[in-house]
Amino acid sequence: IVAVAGGKVKVRAIKSVLEGRYLKGLVTDERTARSLVEQTSVG
Repeated sequence: IVAVAGGKVKVRAIKSVLEGRYLKGLVTDERTARSLVEQTSVG
């Protein structure tokens, strides 16, 4: 599955799907990608 999603309101949902390893690919905008990286880098 490849997903196309972006925006501040989608970060939590995208993160959940990525953590569940449901996706083979993700198309998103730079701001959303940076938010995801920042959240996964903490802790």
